[in-house]
Amino acid sequence: MSSPHLLLALALGLPCLGTAAESQASTPSLPSTGTPAATGKATPAAKENDTDAEIILLTGLPVGKTADLVSSYARKTYIKAELVKDPLLRQFVQLALAKIEDQPDKAVQIRQEHLSKLADYFLDRAMEAQTADKPADALRLAEIAVRCNPANSKAKLFYANFLHGKMGRTDDAIQTMKHGLEYLDVNDKLGRDYLERYFQFLQLRERDAEVIDQGLKLLRVGKDLPQATREAIALATATSQYWSGKYPDCVKTITVNNLDNMPNGLLLKAKALFDGGKTQEGLTLLETKGAAVKEYTPRDAILSQQARFHVLLGQPRMALSVNEDRIALNDKAPFPHIQRLQLLDKLGLKDEYEKELLTIKNKFETNSAAMIALANFAAEKGYDGLTAALTGVAAARGFESATFAALHLEALLNANQPDQVIAQHQQVSAADPSFFHSNRPLIQAILGIAHYARPKADEATAKRERDIGDRYLAEFLKAKDLGPEAYRSVGRHLRAIRAPDAAVRILEAGVQAHPNHSQLRADYVRARLLAGMTEAYGTRKSMVEELEYLQTLRRPSPLVWQDALSWLRTEAKLPPAQSRQLEEALQTLVRPALDRDALEGR
Repeated sequence: MSSPHLLLALALGLPCLGTAAESQASTPSLPSTGTPAATGKATPAAKENDTDAEIILLTGLPVGKTADLVSSYARKTYIKAELVKDPLLRQFVQLALAKIEDQPDKAVQIRQEHLSKLADYFLDRAMEAQTADKPADALRLAEIAVRCNPANSKAKLFYANFLHGKMGRTDDAIQTMKHGLEYLDVNDKLGRDYLERYFQFLQLRERDAEVIDQGLKLLRVGKDLPQATREAIALATATSQYWSGKYPDCVKTITVNNLDNMPNGLLLKAKALFDGGKTQEGLTLLETKGAAVKEYTPRDAILSQQARFHVLLGQPRMALSVNEDRIALNDKAPFPHIQRLQLLDKLGLKDEYEKELLTIKNKFETNSAAMIALANFAAEKGYDGLTAALTGVAAARGFESATFAALHLEALLNANQPDQVIAQHQQVSAADPSFFHSNRPLIQAILGIAHYARPKADEATAKRERDIGDRYLAEFLKAKDLGPEAYRSVGRHLRAIRAPDAAVRILEAGVQAHPNHSQLRADYVRARLLAGMTEAYGTRKSMVEELEYLQTLRRPSPLVWQDALSWLRTEAKLPPAQSRQLEEALQTLVRPALDRDALEGR
C-alpha cells in the first residue's frame, strides 16, 4: 500500500516531493513568503519578540559541503544564539548547533528535527495568542510554524482556519492547505479533519468542480481509506454534486458509500431526489428511512425538510401535520412553533393562528433569537402591528432594539405604507440620531424603496420621489462588505413595487461584488427580464449569455428558468436553432409542479 501522503499526491495530481526531511535536504533555505523572516530583515515586532532569529541562524547551513565547513558554520553560529532572548528557543537552537558540530554528516536530519520542534513551539504560541485575543501575534506565529515545518498538518490547519475566520482570506487558506496535502496522513482524525476543512473552504468559494474532481479521485484510488475518512470525502463530493445540479451523481455517490445510513447523507439524498424531479421518491425516503432516526437534532431536521417538501408541493395541511410531530419531539423548542404559525397563516386558520401566537409569546418572549425569527416572519408578511409589539418587547427585555425597529419599518413597507415608513424613521431619528447606526445600510435601502413606493399625484412628483429614492439607494451601495442576501432583499422589494430598473441597478452591483453567487445572479436575470433589459450593453451580457453562464453555477430557484422560458417563447428574437437549443436546456430545469408562491418564499 502507498503511503498516505503519496496516495493524496497521486490522486490529486500534486508534485511528489518525498518526505519532509528529503524536501528540506534538497532546499537548505526556508521557503520565502515575502515576510521579514524569509528575507532576513527584522520588523519592529520581530525585534521585540526575536521569534525569527532562530530560523535565520540555520538557514545558511552549507548542505552538501565538507564536514569541516558544516562544523565550522555550527561553531561560528553558536555564538549568535545568544541573540535569542527566549530561553527555550535559545536552548533549541544551541542544542541543534551542538549536534551539527558533533555530527556534521547528519546536519540535514538534525536541522529538520530542529525545525519540527520549532513548528510545534510556535504553534503552541500561536494558540496562546489566539486565546489572548492577539490576532496579529497569532497570525505571525502560525505562519512561522508553517514555514518551519511544511509537513505539520496541525499547524497548517490552524493557520488556514485563522486566515479564513479572522482575516477573511479564504483563498489563501485554500492554497495553504493544498500545499499540505502531500504530507497528510489520512489514517488519523487530524487527516480527516484537514480534508473536511479543505473541501469546506473550496465549497465556500463555490469551487464545487474541484471538490467533485478531487473527491472522486480519492474515493477511486483510496480503497483502504479509514471508513470515517471515506465517508467525509464522499459526503463533501455528494454535497458539491447536489449544489451543481448533478442530482443523479449525488444520489449514486451517497448510495455507493452508504451515506444514507447517516442523517446528513439521508437528508442530502432526499433533497437530490426531490430537486431532481423525483419528488415523491424523495419525500417517501424521509418518511420511511427517516423514521428510524431517533436522535433529536437530526430527527428534527428530517421532519423540517419533510414539511418543506409538502409546502413546495402545495400541500400546507400535510406540512402542518408533519410539523405537529416536530413540536411533539420537543415542545420547548421555539422554531417548530414559529413554523406552525407560518403554516396556520398560510392556511388562513385565524383562530388557531392567534392561539399559537399567544403560545409563542408566553413561552419564548425571553428568547431573543425566537423573537427575531417571529419579527422576520411578521416583517415579510407586512404585519406591522406584530412588529410594533415585538419592538416594545425588545426594549423591555434589553434586546437589540434597532434590529426590531428596522424590521418594523420593513413590515410597514410590505404593508404598503411607505409614508409611515418615512414618518416613523424621522420620528425615531429625531429622538436619537444614532439609533439606527448599527444597521444603517438596511435603513438607507428601506427609505429608498419607500420613496419609490409613495403614491404620486403627477409625473413631477414621481420623478422627485425617484430621485430621493435613488440617493438613499446610492448610500446603501456605498456600504462595505454587503453580502449577497442584502442585495437580494433590496432587489426583491424593488421588483415587488414594480421598480425593475432600480432593481436591476442594485442587483447588478451585487453581481459585480459576488459574480458567482447563483441565486443573486438569478434574481438579477429575473429583474432584467421584468425590465425588458435583455440586450448586451457596455459590460452587461446579453440575456442568452447570462442564462448560459447561470447554468454553469450552483442551481438557483427554478423560478428563473420558468421566467426565462416564458421570455424565450414570447419576446425573444433569436435565430431558430439557437432558440431551440436554449429552450431544450431550460425545459430540463423548470419545475412546474412546484408551488410558485412557496418558491418565492411567500
